[in-house]
Amino acid sequence: MNGRAKTRGRPSAGAWGGLLLALLSPAGRAADVTSAVQVNPTTVRLSESVRATLAVEGDAPLRVEVPAEVLDEPSAAAWRARPDGPATVTDLPGGRQRWARAYRVDPYVPGKAVHLGFAPAKVSAGTDPQSKEVPFASQVVTVTTEVAGDAAEARPPTGIEELPPAGASGSPWGRAAVLVAVGVAAAAAGALLAWLLRRRPAPPPTPEEWAARELAALGQAPDDPAFADRLSDTLRRFAEARTRAAATKLTTTELRAELERSGEWPAERAADLLAVLHRCDRVKFAADRPTAAEAAELLQLARRVVEPPAFPPNG
Repeated sequence: MNGRAKTRGRPSAGAWGGLLLALLSPAGRAADVTSAVQVNPTTVRLSESVRATLAVEGDAPLRVEVPAEVLDEPSAAAWRARPDGPATVTDLPGGRQRWARAYRVDPYVPGKAVHLGFAPAKVSAGTDPQSKEVPFASQVVTVTTEVAGDAAEARPPTGIEELPPAGASGSPWGRAAVLVAVGVAAAAAGALLAWLLRRRPAPPPTPEEWAARELAALGQAPDDPAFADRLSDTLRRFAEARTRAAATKLTTTELRAELERSGEWPAERAADLLAVLHRCDRVKFAADRPTAAEAAELLQLARRVVEPPAFPPNG
């Protein structure tokens, strides 16, 4: 009997194996995980925010996952939570770690004890491969609409300023300022337009206009020693501009042949041109300067050569 009693008092081999298995099992190695919530301040105005810090402690390595909507379902209707910085993990003595993350939480409704709760986090700690849900203790916050300090700080909300009715007349000074501004703008626009018109280059004169201006200048100086040369040069340049003949490079005889061949000018106008050029050649080659009367007659013939109607341009 005593032997059998002693045998029953000792753990059997199977019992020792079961105990060892329990110690080595995941449940036996499960880490001690704790959570905490810190809210500051606990009394705020409806226009202010509170800072809530969620914390989890457990064996390293510590892995914590919180849902995107960190508030629990009752609190989501009364609060709005946004992360206030990234999560941090801090090493603690004894091979443990502390995970923490802060949130900015804004109230939607006032109340003396507004519930503020958070959704549980999924936590894996130590060598335990199984994650577990870790809840956070809910908090209560006083949310007030009263203005702190002197009541004189409180002001009713300012309404939207009404627009004056259509057709209502404004201030006389305002109308005068508008009229002055319009007048100044119009004057500036006019000055700019005039300046642009002055800067726009004038169109080049036609051969007739140029030749008439040159002949008018010669009429003012009939006794100029270079009168014949200037007169001949003016008519040759005009003929070159209005015909295909290279009048400034041809002799008078060659120019006569070219005009007769092309038939570009009426015969009487070509005759007047050649008569003036022949008389100018006598001055150049025989030093036979014309008298004042002859100079006036030459100018008259030259004007008949260059007067409109215009001839076809040199092509």
